Amino acid sequence: MDSHKAVVMGAVHLKRYRFGRDYKYMFNIGIHEYSEYKESKMVWSGELENPPVEEGEKLYIADLEKTVIVKSKEKSTNGGYLYRTDLVEIIEDDDTEKSLEEAKKDQREYIEIQNKKTKKESRDEVTVKADDKNKKWYQFWK
Repeated sequence: MDSHKAVVMGAVHLKRYRFGRDYKYMFNIGIHEYSEYKESKMVWSGELENPPVEEGEKLYIADLEKTVIVKSKEKSTNGGYLYRTDLVEIIEDDDTEKSLEEAKKDQREYIEIQNKKTKKESRDEVTVKADDKNKKWYQFWK
């Protein structure tokens, strides 16, 4: 059987944290994890039997013991194919820890602001009730 050269590519993402609203559920305020794209990475290279794998097809990589889905297929100048897959490797670095600390700091500040607001609102309610009782019409009809 005929074969062709193949290079399988994946992506490397950096793990990050942030404090705020969740993009899916706008009422969910908290610390959320997300990832930033860093680079493309060669996952596997070698010979594959023809016919070439098409976009959307699954490809099992025996060396990694993983099944990936081919997102795009590109013809290479060496006569082979470059396959871009859905395989994503998420890594942590020093900035991951910094982003978590920053998110925790933002969360503490948010909680302090919310506590101040609720204290002020409860004080305002007491003041309004006291003002009502001091008004002349209230004292007259009492």
